[in-house]
Amino acid sequence: MLAGRFGFAEHLDEYGKRDFALPQGFAPERCAAVGDSQSDLPAAQLSSV
Repeated sequence: MLAGRFGFAEHLDEYGKRDFALPQGFAPERCAAVGDSQSDLPAAQLSSV
């Protein structure tokens, strides 16, 4: 984690980002999701931005 941001070197499926963040204790309403494909939608749907 760098300055409150995560980056992933490997490919994650459509639920990978969400499934990574939730067990870490990140509150979805305090997160922003950025994506460029349909597979980014599950994380975006949980985030507040």
